[in-house]
Amino acid sequence: MAASQTTRLSIYTWSAGTDTFTRDQMTTSHSNLETKVAGYNQAGSRPSAAAAYSGFFHYSSTDSTAGALSYCNGNSWFTIGALSAGTPTPLDGSAAAGSAVDGSRSDHKHAIGTDAIGAAQIAATAVGTSELATDAVTTVKILNNNVTVEKMQQVAGHAILARVGSSTANLTQITADTNEVLRRSGSGNLEFGTLVTANIGANQITNTLMADDAIGTAEIAANAIGVSELATDAVTTVKIDDDAVTLAKLAHTSAGYAILAKGDTGAGALAEITASDGDVLRRIGSGLGFGKITSANITDGTIAGIDMANDAITAAKLATNSVGDDALALGAISVYGKDGSAPAGHVIYKGTGAPASASDYAEGDIWLEYTS
Repeated sequence: MAASQTTRLSIYTWSAGTDTFTRDQMTTSHSNLETKVAGYNQAGSRPSAAAAYSGFFHYSSTDSTAGALSYCNGNSWFTIGALSAGTPTPLDGSAAAGSAVDGSRSDHKHAIGTDAIGAAQIAATAVGTSELATDAVTTVKILNNNVTVEKMQQVAGHAILARVGSSTANLTQITADTNEVLRRSGSGNLEFGTLVTANIGANQITNTLMADDAIGTAEIAANAIGVSELATDAVTTVKIDDDAVTLAKLAHTSAGYAILAKGDTGAGALAEITASDGDVLRRIGSGLGFGKITSANITDGTIAGIDMANDAITAAKLATNSVGDDALALGAISVYGKDGSAPAGHVIYKGTGAPASASDYAEGDIWLEYTS
């Protein structure tokens, strides 16, 4: 003989004591009993709903008084109703009609009239998500001031809800990046972004509103601040970033060759100093300007022979007695001095006799012999 399973609970049975059975057959039988057989609990208080009470019936009475019968699906208890101590009133008529109060058949039904179910017939919190049809909650169904922040759908990032265009449309999510502000763009739509010229009124950015070194930082959009947005005297020294003033930003000077400099010793602004041909920049007294070099601009002993052009010094440039014997090139000229006094050049000797030796004179010297 072979094993078979019962119709209702699918429990394994065997027709003969010699039939074999397996552990899987026993496990299946136990599992079917666990899942298909209802449990029963009777106590003064109903235990908390849990998976251990899935399929359990509970009767809330321990004596002959009437109690309530309820059923647990593993998550919640559902009250079936209160039962009296006596026999329930028999049903009258067909399955669609009857007068029983304390008990009735499962197919006992009554038609529900139009508008018969009002607020009083609906238990508190009985209408959940599954009871509401799609799009059932319209604007008029929501009480004023009842949509809280917690009820709104969560979004990622920093965002607001707004109608971005001018036409009638639903609100949409607008996200913002770091340092962006909400503005109306040139196309007429609301958006987050950095400020541009069109977002700032004329003469609205004053000196006190600008942070130190603000001009040239990444927080200001390119070309956002124009002439019309800056108030008079708004840009001071501390508002200009280091190395931000390029040559192109400097005002044009007048025609000719010029520099910007402060030409006197007192405090004051830079001024334009122009130069003529051959001028050099030098300080004369307390003033700074272009002009010719004077002796006051040259340190004594600075000009060497290599610095002078050939034939630069003429006779008119020599002071009286300024050229000594040592300055003369003897190979190019013949100079005679008296005996015993000439420091260089040829010597004119005198004596009463001839020179004692040729070593006493040099070629070109003159010897004068006289009688005393």
